[in-house]
Amino acid sequence: MAGLDPAIQGVATAGRGAPPSTATVRGAMDARIKSGHDTVKQ
Repeated sequence: MAGLDPAIQGVATAGRGAPPSTATVRGAMDARIKSGHDTVKQ
């Protein structure tokens, strides 16, 4: 799992035991989108 995006790694790890909750996936996506927008603004 090393080298993967932390958000993807978290979802993949959660997927082993049980399906990741929609909130977890949505939160990870929102964080990625926000960081992307911040980079663009700068």
